[in-house]
Amino acid sequence: MAAAPTRLTADERAAHVAALLASSRPWTIGDGHGRDVLRKEFVFASHAEAIAFLVRLAMEADVRNHHPEYEGCYNRLTVTWTTHACGGISMLDVDMANFSDKVGPPM
Repeated sequence: MAAAPTRLTADERAAHVAALLASSRPWTIGDGHGRDVLRKEFVFASHAEAIAFLVRLAMEADVRNHHPEYEGCYNRLTVTWTTHACGGISMLDVDMANFSDKVGPPM
């Protein structure tokens, strides 16, 4: 049985989250409701591209058993990663945020 995910420490955040926050289209920390999350809006050329991205996320999320929160309209999707089991951002979220950027629209 795999160990339960743990919330990132300050040093781990500095090492792993800094790149996500410094990218040309950065992630943000927090959602305006006091939760410790990674959040980003993705904008696509069409509705079909947005849905294709969501399907890729869903397939990877099922493999990793770690699922995002998302909301969207037409060609925009906001993706939120957090680990409810530890009450904040874990390496699962960092890994999935990086995966999201990899399969998302070109920057």
